Amino acid sequence: MRKGTGRAHSFPKVRLPAVEAVTLEEVQRRRDLFVKVMKLREQIGPIGIPTDELIRQVRAQEDEPED
Repeated sequence: MRKGTGRAHSFPKVRLPAVEAVTLEEVQRRRDLFVKVMKLREQIGPIGIPTDELIRQVRAQEDEPED
């Protein structure tokens, strides 16, 4: 809850652009990419770190100043 608003939920009003129709070629491209990613995941196997921790570490690296 935001302090001082007195409302439990207040969401900004956002206008989204119109959704374009997805072509059959794009659907097939996404399916092919999904198959490729799943094969790579199977080859790599478990990496010994939960996803949330991996994301936290990547974000922390992004926040570090560059040399």
